[in-house]
Amino acid sequence: MKGGIAVIIPAYNEALTIAKVVRDFKKELPKADVYVFDNDSSDETASLAKRRGAKVIQVRRRGKGHVIQKAFDTLDYDYYVVVDGDDTYPAESVHDLLGPVVDGRYDMMVGSRMGGFKKEKKTVLHSIGNRIILWALKFCFPTDIKDMLSGYRAVNKDIVKSLNLLSGGFTIETEMTIKTLESGFEIGEIPIRYRERPAGSESKLDTWGDGIYILTTVLELFRDHRPMQFFIAVSTIPFALAVGFGYAVIQEILKTGNVTNYSSLILAISFSVITLILLSMGFIASSVRKSHVETIGLLKKMKRRNDK
Repeated sequence: MKGGIAVIIPAYNEALTIAKVVRDFKKELPKADVYVFDNDSSDETASLAKRRGAKVIQVRRRGKGHVIQKAFDTLDYDYYVVVDGDDTYPAESVHDLLGPVVDGRYDMMVGSRMGGFKKEKKTVLHSIGNRIILWALKFCFPTDIKDMLSGYRAVNKDIVKSLNLLSGGFTIETEMTIKTLESGFEIGEIPIRYRERPAGSESKLDTWGDGIYILTTVLELFRDHRPMQFFIAVSTIPFALAVGFGYAVIQEILKTGNVTNYSSLILAISFSVITLILLSMGFIASSVRKSHVETIGLLKKMKRRNDK
């Protein structure tokens, strides 16, 4: 089906909340098509969603990222709203999310939880992770986004059809934000009132797994978008080792005029070569990155001319 608005609700064992989420969004967007992508739930999530009038699509491969990829590959609409099925995001805010996307001011709008973030144990840890990724993102891109991990978004068709998403789990939101910025699209953000899950509804977040992802994401951000700084930082380790071993060799030469510690000499030379290789890689990657940015800018200008 082409045209219109699709509401995408990823759900895994959300029987306690899914009916209310579907009802609320059908009330706010009566002309939109509401889809529940059931991620192999073992409860009545799918049947309850159907009773409320949602179109249910089964996704057997576990992981929110796989659900979002399936939704974007399957559906063909002008605009998409993505929201979790746990009733933590207010449906009444959907108009503020969709409006700027529909009128062309932004390609993606994010519902920021920073204004109403409940300080329960897991969300506090994920809030810290959110801020770490945000700090790295701001260093790499000029953006005012405050909530990288929000599961409440509105996007246009251009983003859906152009992004190549790979993340399989809850890291999909971060990937969407990074690749949207990297592709030259515009992202806006509004504050929303984020609610706690109702009693009996369990979070699907993996604190330690997501923590590892946060670390790798920060490293990848620096590698891909600030390659010179990244490789300079990495090269400090072999450089320090080269200086350490080289100092021992120089001291021996100054004292005896000969070199007997050949192992230190070989290590000093080896680490010096590694340092030069890393710096060369940084220079090459930085040049490639610059060309990529210029190409993206040129394509964006061409698109604007064609739109006129």
